[in-house]
Amino acid sequence: MAYNLIFDLDELKERVDEINPIDAKETVNALIAKLKKYKDIPALCAPQIGIKERVIVLKYKGKSGKDDFYKEYINPRIFKAENYHLVREKDVSIPDKEFISPRPSKIFIEYQTEEARPETNVLKGNSAEVFDRLMNYLDGVTLDDYGLEIIPEFDKANQKEQQQVIDAYLKSFKLKADLLNKEIEKDKDARELRDAIKFMANVQEGKIKLENIPSNELAKRD
Repeated sequence: MAYNLIFDLDELKERVDEINPIDAKETVNALIAKLKKYKDIPALCAPQIGIKERVIVLKYKGKSGKDDFYKEYINPRIFKAENYHLVREKDVSIPDKEFISPRPSKIFIEYQTEEARPETNVLKGNSAEVFDRLMNYLDGVTLDDYGLEIIPEFDKANQKEQQQVIDAYLKSFKLKADLLNKEIEKDKDARELRDAIKFMANVQEGKIKLENIPSNELAKRD
């Protein structure tokens, strides 16, 4: 089956569900095929080709185009992100626009492979920035939802004027984050989900040690 790149952002504004990794092979192959066809695209997620699954594929450049390496990330999750900074970025799903947006320079991730094997990894630099953007797509959030669109006048402005625009953007970004946190505090389920994510991240980082229960104790509790 042929899959086309999606440019209608309304089709990308929906969180997609997890998938059984064993059933993700066709999706992974379709994403790899698209990355091979479009040499300048470094990564894609399944919703960008019309598949409602939580799958990302990154292309890692080899010394020549023939030895590029493709890595699948099924049901991925970022459990820690570090060193946020502003970057200028474009995306294949919004080809005629460029944005300034906050991205981490280092992320800690967990995911599954096609063989349903759980893995963790650390991505840095451009790989971390791209992966973070694709994770947004899996959650139904597109670049135009939070990025600062760069119009031609921006590059013609002097440095002081550009900084004023960026400062105003960051202020609005903080206001949105504060409003979202207030909404989470009002919602018991959202609050519990946030706390659970924080707890699991702390376990992953070794900040919280889980109790080792002897096997005979487990038998008693059953």
